[in-house]
Amino acid sequence: MAFNQVNINFNQLLQANKLCLFLIFTLFVSCSSAKFPYSYYKQMVPNNTCHNKIFPNFDFIVFNTNIEILNKNLSGLLLLKKMPDSTIRFVFTNEFGNSYFDFQFTQNQFKIISIIDYLDKKPVINQLKTDLGLLIGYQNSNPIKIFNNNSKLYHTYEYNHFKNVYITDTLCEQLLSLECFNKNKKQTEIKCFGTKNNFPDSLFITHMNYHFNLSLKQIVQ
Repeated sequence: MAFNQVNINFNQLLQANKLCLFLIFTLFVSCSSAKFPYSYYKQMVPNNTCHNKIFPNFDFIVFNTNIEILNKNLSGLLLLKKMPDSTIRFVFTNEFGNSYFDFQFTQNQFKIISIIDYLDKKPVINQLKTDLGLLIGYQNSNPIKIFNNNSKLYHTYEYNHFKNVYITDTLCEQLLSLECFNKNKKQTEIKCFGTKNNFPDSLFITHMNYHFNLSLKQIVQ
C-alpha cells in the first residue's frame, strides 16, 4: 500500500514537472516570437513635418486630473509648464495646493523634485515617468520608422527595448493616441481627444498589466 502511494506521488510529481516545463517552454516561445504589431503595415520615410506637429510648442497648461492607483483615488490639478531654461515641469497638486509630486524633464534627464510617500515607489515612479514622458516626447529624436495602414500613421521612436508610438491621421493633423511597448508588448495606451493650446484637450491613460489609470482634462485659462 505504501509502495503504491509512493508510486502515485512520483507519477503526480512527474506530471507536474512536465506541465511546469511545458509552461516555461510556451512562455519562452511566446516571448521570443513577439513581433511589433504595426510592422506588417506599409513603411514610410520619416519626415520632420509630422514630427513637429506631434510635439508642438506650449508654455503652460493646466489639467483637471484624476489618478486611480493602488486602490486609491487622487484628484487635483496637473500643471505642465515649460521653464525659461527649456526644462519641463509636471506638478500635481490637490485642491488645497499641496503637492502630490513635482517632476522635472530635460531632453535626456528625469528628476524628482518632490513626491508624497504613498507614490514614492519605484514601479509607480517609473510608470509616471513613462506616461508623462510620452506626452512631451521625452528621449524621442526623429522617428525611426513610420507605418501606414491607409487610415492612420504610426510614428515609432525607439530607445533601449522600448518603442513609443504616436498614432495620427494620415495628414498628421490630429494626434489620436500614444502607446508604449516594452519588448514589443503594449504596456501603456493614451487616448487623445480634441485640441487646445496646441495640446490634446483630454487624455485617458491606461496600463495593460495592472490597475493604474489617469484621466486629464484641460482647464480653460
